[in-house]
Amino acid sequence: MIARRQEKAKLDVMTKHFIFIFGLLFLLNCSSTEEKKTTQPLVEDKYRLKEDREEIGKLRSEVPEEKRQQNDEIALNLKWMNEKSLSPSEVRNRFSQVASRKRRVFNQDINKGRQEFSNEERKSRKEFDAKMKDERDSIKSYTKRTTKEKKESMDELELKRKEFNSNQKSQRDAFEEEVKDKKKNFEDYMKQKQDEFNADLKTYTSEYNDKKKEEKDKAKQKEKEKLESKSVEKKSELKRIHLETDGQ
Repeated sequence: MIARRQEKAKLDVMTKHFIFIFGLLFLLNCSSTEEKKTTQPLVEDKYRLKEDREEIGKLRSEVPEEKRQQNDEIALNLKWMNEKSLSPSEVRNRFSQVASRKRRVFNQDINKGRQEFSNEERKSRKEFDAKMKDERDSIKSYTKRTTKEKKESMDELELKRKEFNSNQKSQRDAFEEEVKDKKKNFEDYMKQKQDEFNADLKTYTSEYNDKKKEEKDKAKQKEKEKLESKSVEKKSELKRIHLETDGQ
């Protein structure tokens, strides 16, 4: 009985040890996997809504790329909002113009990429069709082969044709899937930046209105002081005239 308990206790210890080792390996693997992950930007740098800051590139050379991109995007908004000289509607219009320009560039690049892919696709098919025609003509010109042998050769060509078509379809599907992903990433990026801009514009609008109110109040106060000064001058003039009259 004691021996069985000792054996059971030994098995329990081994089991716990195994679980510990397995858990440790699992955590290490998760950590290793996590380290391998890299954050990929949603869009290429050319499509980002950012201020053109190439002239200070040397000063930014030590800043990590991801941080530089973020700073450039922030700088675009600050450029318009920092002085609070533009009305909120003007700021919104400028942002819309930049966004439209980036969208136009993106769509042009997508269309250009699709056209280049289609051109390459047609070129490849044209070359393949010409090669197939030469091989068919060669098979038909065989004089020392039986009809069965010619048919087998033709069947092989048919298999090549089907394989070629299948490969082209796979390449086209992969290309369209890539385009779809790029469009989705672009739209996600634009929405993210639009939301960020809207939040910034809301704050800017409040600060802009406060500034305008302050300027208006200052103008009123200045006008009031001006009128009061004129009133004092007028009273002084009247008093002077009165004194002169009394003196006479």
